[in-house]
Amino acid sequence: MKMAVFRATGKTGRLPVAQALQAGETVRVLARNPAKLGMTDERLAVVTGELSDVDAIEKVVAGADGVVSLPGQGLPVKGRPIAHGTQNILAAMRKFGVGRIVAIATACRRGPKGRADPAVQAGHCLCPGVPARSL
Repeated sequence: MKMAVFRATGKTGRLPVAQALQAGETVRVLARNPAKLGMTDERLAVVTGELSDVDAIEKVVAGADGVVSLPGQGLPVKGRPIAHGTQNILAAMRKFGVGRIVAIATACRRGPKGRADPAVQAGHCLCPGVPARSL
């Protein structure tokens, strides 16, 4: 299996990459800072870029059997980078006919002074602008 992983350099993101490599799978990741991944393997390809970089996202998704997306970010944040990045990932999946995705996001929203507010209200969309539907 060939797996595309987004946000693979965090604590959560490194786990599926390591597990897939241990299982003999091929993994391609997108990383702003490839050195933060902290691992190398002949079956691991790293594309340097961000979720706003459509060309880099397409390089990661092309030829993949599935996608793992583990978005998370520090605060404060301007705009909606996770929502826009997720839209870019989904567009690349459609373009290359990839129909499987595992996506995990944090449940928080901005509260006073831009700090994380863990009291997420019912119905609050974690990624505004990304429709809650499958490919």
